[in-house]
Amino acid sequence: MDDWVHRFCTELGNDFFCEVDKDFIKDYSNLVGLEEEVIQFEQALDIILDKHGYSGAEAISSKIPNGLIQTTGNDKSLNKTAEKLYSLIHARFILSDRGCKKMLYKYLQGDFGHCPRVLCRNSNVLPIGMSDKPGEETVKVYCPRCNEVYFPRLLKHSYVDGAGFGRSFPHMFFMVFPEYRPLKSTEKYTPRLHGFKIHPSAYTMPVKVKRSKVSTYPVRLNGSSHQRVNESLL
Repeated sequence: MDDWVHRFCTELGNDFFCEVDKDFIKDYSNLVGLEEEVIQFEQALDIILDKHGYSGAEAISSKIPNGLIQTTGNDKSLNKTAEKLYSLIHARFILSDRGCKKMLYKYLQGDFGHCPRVLCRNSNVLPIGMSDKPGEETVKVYCPRCNEVYFPRLLKHSYVDGAGFGRSFPHMFFMVFPEYRPLKSTEKYTPRLHGFKIHPSAYTMPVKVKRSKVSTYPVRLNGSSHQRVNESLL
C-alpha cells in the first residue's frame, strides 16, 4: 500500500509537490519552529510518517464492524493539518540539495508548465509562493526568462497554498543549477499598423484634437450666464 506522502503528491492539483525524503522529515533539526505554526503537530507528523499503521485517509480513520472505514469531522481536520505541515516541510526540503535535484527533474519535464508570454518561447516555469505564511497566497509560477510571475494555467493548481514552495525557491534553484537558467528575454512586442511602427504620441494626438473641437454655448441659470459644453461633440 502506498504511503501517505506518495498519496498526497499524486492527488489532484498536488503534482507541483515532490516527495520529501522520510529521513529529512525524521530529522527534527529540519522541523524547528513548525510546531508553533501547526496545531496538533505531533499527530500530524505521525500521519505523514505512517506511524498509525495505515496510509492516506485510513491513517486517521476507524473501522466499523462491517469492515467499512468511517471518517469523522475531527479526522478530516487532522488530515488537513497533516497536509499543511507537509507543505511547510516541503518548502524547506526543496531548498536543500536533494530537494533541488528532485525539482530539477520535474522542471526539465515541464511538469510546472510553461510561460504564457509568447516571446518567452514556451520557456519552462517554476512554482513560487508570494508569501511564506500558509493560507495567504495560492501558488504562482515564475518564468526565469522574463523574470515575471503568473497564475498557473490549470485550474487544479488554483487552490494550492503557495507557502508550500515559498518566495525563495526559484532563486535558490538557479543558484544550485545556474547552467539550467535560460537567457533573459530581450524581445519586446512592437505594435504596428499596416506594417508600420506606431509612435507613442499616436495615442494622445486624437484626444488633443478632439478636445480642441469641443464647443461651448451660453446657458442662463438663475439670472447668471454660464458656459455649457456641447456634449454631442465629445
